[in-house]
Amino acid sequence: FSGGTSYTETVGSSGTPASIGLTSACGTSVSFGSGDTISTSSTVITGATANGQSNIIVVNPAAAGWNYQTFGIWGTGVASGTLGVFSVGAATNGAAVPAAGTGNYIGLVSGVYSDSSGTASGVAGVMHATANFSTRDIDFSTSNTNSGSGSTGGPNPNLELSGTLTYAAGANQFSGTLATVGGGAGNAAMSGKGSGTFFGPAAEEIGGCGERPPA
Repeated sequence: FSGGTSYTETVGSSGTPASIGLTSACGTSVSFGSGDTISTSSTVITGATANGQSNIIVVNPAAAGWNYQTFGIWGTGVASGTLGVFSVGAATNGAAVPAAGTGNYIGLVSGVYSDSSGTASGVAGVMHATANFSTRDIDFSTSNTNSGSGSTGGPNPNLELSGTLTYAAGANQFSGTLATVGGGAGNAAMSGKGSGTFFGPAAEEIGGCGERPPA
């Protein structure tokens, strides 16, 4: 598991999740089981408690073609509460991260963007990363980024991310600064910390999270 977050999932006889549990790195827990709503689509696994107080959305790793990790978002409360993201999976042993060569990764990026007026919207795009295992750095970028929802959503190239992530010898976690392109009304350039983990027996996959500190 990545960053101290614990995610558990039990699968019923039908092959779909029967229960979901998550404890965040800061200790907040959410769980979904008997009496709650758990569903699986071609892209995501969702959970909602019967009282509507907790929700979770997890990218369906099988549908995405991932073998060792996934990511998602969870929340508690209705009018107010806590919202968090997570990246979890079978982390690579630090000693098993390659020491030479390169690794090319392509995947998904998803998040929430709040503009200068405080209006929040969903963000989704394509993640690209190239790891240089000799120099222990990762060139990270995104493409085809969209923001908004429904008829109000569309391409938003100002929110494309890029940056360099680094890690120490013998480590399986990396971090660095990521920044958006910026430009246009309500789309000033932003920067913040990105961090992640190598997943799989030999760093076959990566996953992680990023955030911009409050202004």
